[in-house]
Amino acid sequence: MATDGTPPSPQPPRAGTVGQSVGFPVFPQLDGFRGLAVLLVLIEHTLRHSLGLSGPWDHLGGLGVLLFFALSGFLITGLLIAEKSTRGTVSLSSFYLRRAFRIWPAFFAFLGVVALLKLAGWVVGTRWLDLAESALFIRNFVGRDQLLAHIWSLSIEQQFYLFWPLFFVRCSFSTIERIGWSMLLLVVGWRTFAVLGGLYSADSHVLYLRSDFRFDALMGGSLLAWARHLQKAPFSPGPGWLGPLSPVAMLGALIFWTAWGKSLPGGALNYLTVALILTVLILAHLVKFPASLLGRACQAQPLRWLGKYSYSIYLWQQLLLVEKNPSWGFIRQFPVDLLLSVLAGVISYHAIEQPFLKLRAHFSKKRTRAD
Repeated sequence: MATDGTPPSPQPPRAGTVGQSVGFPVFPQLDGFRGLAVLLVLIEHTLRHSLGLSGPWDHLGGLGVLLFFALSGFLITGLLIAEKSTRGTVSLSSFYLRRAFRIWPAFFAFLGVVALLKLAGWVVGTRWLDLAESALFIRNFVGRDQLLAHIWSLSIEQQFYLFWPLFFVRCSFSTIERIGWSMLLLVVGWRTFAVLGGLYSADSHVLYLRSDFRFDALMGGSLLAWARHLQKAPFSPGPGWLGPLSPVAMLGALIFWTAWGKSLPGGALNYLTVALILTVLILAHLVKFPASLLGRACQAQPLRWLGKYSYSIYLWQQLLLVEKNPSWGFIRQFPVDLLLSVLAGVISYHAIEQPFLKLRAHFSKKRTRAD
């Protein structure tokens, strides 16, 4: 694996490994990055909701979601770039089918279980309307229950990927890149104006949840994929300016900023923007220097294992770690709630995600042969 600043050459896909496509290399360290993201969510929700402890860790879950967003933008845009480079365009039908096979089975299985628990009286704070809003992926705009609150992040991703691939059909690479930078700057500018103009306070949940205020998180990762494709900074040949930076120090700075950034001068106004910049820098360092200390840590089996099951764990942890009404006895008490959250994710991955991913692979081969 290259460590001299040159992106690694494409490798054959491996099961459970992030970043696999013709022309798009495998990044094992990003499996661990995803594991780190869900670990941050589990830490906050366990301390805050399961143990009732409030403190500087109260925003670690939001940081974990930010890592998910940036990683998703980088990987999916990288795949779109690879497809367009190979074929001259992208297949929208194939893209949306891949997303559906990846997201929908585990997601709707989770919603189905919540609906059954509601019918049985084991879920009381969730309305049928909340379930419908979640199923339509608009939970970041509407809804009030705690049990489905985490669906806001999936909603933002689904909304972003409804339109982002459309630009790859007819636009040139340079045009798409300009669109990406324009969108990122517009979102940051709109968010800043909304605060300075008095539309929303700097700590408003609206700024955290709404797509028009958060698309920059996904676009930051997307533009990082462009930089890698075009060999621009920070992926220009040689170690470049990223070389002297320590990803461990940057991660520490990011965690510090997440916990205390809002209390610093100007911190509340620039909270999400600074967090995104640090996240993208860390992600860039991991991609360019996989043999760094953080890169090796993210390639360690514990974090990669957690990353493998991260999507399903994220879906199920809210039901056990966060929602405590009504009480399910020891099931919703620490440490059983945490262990069951992970176990539910593992079961969901093997019983639901994997079969549908295999079906997706089989379906994709048939479509390729037909083309």
